[in-house]
Amino acid sequence: MSAFLYIPLSFTPATGLIQFLADMTVFATGIFDLLHIEHLNFLRAAKKLGGKLIVGIESDIRTKQLKGPQRPIMNQVERKEMLEALDCVDKVIVLPDEFNSDEEYEKMLLSVEADIYAVSGNSPFMENKQVICRRAGVRLKVVNRYNPEYSTTKLIAKLKS
Repeated sequence: MSAFLYIPLSFTPATGLIQFLADMTVFATGIFDLLHIEHLNFLRAAKKLGGKLIVGIESDIRTKQLKGPQRPIMNQVERKEMLEALDCVDKVIVLPDEFNSDEEYEKMLLSVEADIYAVSGNSPFMENKQVICRRAGVRLKVVNRYNPEYSTTKLIAKLKS
């Protein structure tokens, strides 16, 4: 048995303080329409960054705007409930229908009191998200690489064939 106790710490540049990782709030967003293994890998990796993982899911209206009129397959209530059932997720919120501006992103990061905004390697508008996070005093962290083998769009196509 080791005489040392490992306590995970993280330096927060915005405040200049050292924080216990267990006290940190991680925020992640997405559609999470048909839950698949890459969603799970992403959420598990995000959870490892801190003590609390809050997931923001796109509303049904916004999902249609982003993915087309046939989506989502599962409505926002069903998607929220599925994610809430995962051990790695502490809280799920449905993002506003108008969640499409820098100001909305920044307000959301501040309202959930995020320390870290977790994204995947294929997250769109990465440079813009870095600017928003910097303004909000939140660290942007890529938690997993994009795996082109898995996507909800590919899963839907596979089910149709």
